[in-house]
Amino acid sequence: MIADEELVGELPESMDGTEIRRGVPLRTSDGRSREQVAWENIVSKVEPSLQGDPARLNAYIANFYAQCVSDTRLFAVSINADWQDGRVVLTGHAEYPQIREALDLYFKYLKFENVDNQVELLPSAELGDKLFGLVVVPAIKTHDKPDERSETMTQDFIGDVVYLLKKAENDFYLCHTSDGYVGHIPASAVRPVTAEELAAYQTGTQATFRRLHAAKDLTIPAGATLPVHKAEPESVVVGLPDGRTLEVPADLVSVRSTEPPAAVEEVIATAHELLGTPYVWGGKSNEGIDCSGLVQASFRSQGISLARDAYQQALAGRLVGTKWHMDQMRRGDLLYFLGNRGKISHTAIYLGDGKYIEASGPGVKITSLIPGDPLFEERRLRTFCFAKRILD
Repeated sequence: MIADEELVGELPESMDGTEIRRGVPLRTSDGRSREQVAWENIVSKVEPSLQGDPARLNAYIANFYAQCVSDTRLFAVSINADWQDGRVVLTGHAEYPQIREALDLYFKYLKFENVDNQVELLPSAELGDKLFGLVVVPAIKTHDKPDERSETMTQDFIGDVVYLLKKAENDFYLCHTSDGYVGHIPASAVRPVTAEELAAYQTGTQATFRRLHAAKDLTIPAGATLPVHKAEPESVVVGLPDGRTLEVPADLVSVRSTEPPAAVEEVIATAHELLGTPYVWGGKSNEGIDCSGLVQASFRSQGISLARDAYQQALAGRLVGTKWHMDQMRRGDLLYFLGNRGKISHTAIYLGDGKYIEASGPGVKITSLIPGDPLFEERRLRTFCFAKRILD
C-alpha cells in the first residue's frame, strides 16, 4: 500500500512508478532507495559534493530549516550545531521526534560519522502537568524572542488558551498561541493550568464579544471569548480567567454552545460521500482524491475556501489539539501529520471518539487514533502533530 506521503514497502505493479511525489519518483531506476534519493536531493542544495564540511555547519542547519520544517511560525524548532572533538554536537529544542530523527538522517547523508544529537523534545518536563496557559490580561503580544523589544509574532486576548512549551529567559514562556503561532509570552500575562483545569474553564456556553467593552478597571477586546456563568435577556455574566466574573449587556456578546455548528455535519457528510474514492495524488474529486483535496472539497461544499496543500491549510483556524493533548478536539477539526522528513505531509477530518476520515492509499477511509480499535493505525498516532478548528 502506498501512503499519501511516503513509500511503504514495495510499490504495487498497478501503480505508475514514474509518478513524482514530493520531488521524488515513486520507483527509482538506479538501485537507490526513495529515501536515499530524497535526502541526497535535500543535502545537494547546500553541499553538491554530498560530503559534509565541519566549517559549514551553520549553512547546513539553515538548509535543514528550509527543507525539513514546514513553517517556523507553527513549529517550535531551534537547533545549533557545533564541531567538538571530531564530532557534530546538536543542541536546542524541537517539538516532535520526527524532527530529531530527520536531523540524524540529514547528517548521515552529509556523511558525518559521529553525531551527538542532544536536541530537547518539548514540552519541557520542567513544566510538570501545567502545560496550558489562560491569558489573564486584555491583550498581550507574543514575541519572537523573550524580550518585549523583539519582533511581535501575533497577539492573544483575555481568555485565550496558549500551549506552554518551556520556560524562557526574562520570565517568559515559549508557547503556541491560540492561532498556533510559536513565540514568547510574558509569564505575568498567563495563568498556567492543568488539562483538567482547562477543560473545566472551557465547559459550557461561551460568549464572544462583538465590540470592545471598556469598563473602569478592565477592557475586553472585540473577538475575545469567555465562558458564560449566567445569561439573562438584558445581561450576561462571563467568567474571567483569574476567577472573577463580569456582567455585560446581552447585546454586546454572541452566546453560543461549545457543540459544533450545523455546517460541520455538512462538511463531514460530504467527506463520507467520498468514502472508497481512489487515492490519486493531486486529485480532489470523486474520480480520485488526495488528503488535502478531501479536506478542501468537503469544506468547499459549505462555501469555505481552504488552501490546496496540507501545509498551507495548517495556517488556518484555531489551535485546539497537540500531540500531548487531544481532549479538546471535536468533530470537524482538521488533523495534521508529519512525514519522515519532518514536514507536514498529511491531513484529515476528525469525526470524534478518536476516529477521522482521510484520503490515503488505496482510497478514502475512516481511521482511528485509539490503540486497540480495529481501525487504528500506529503510524498516524506516532506522526500526529496538531489539530486546528476552522468552524466554531
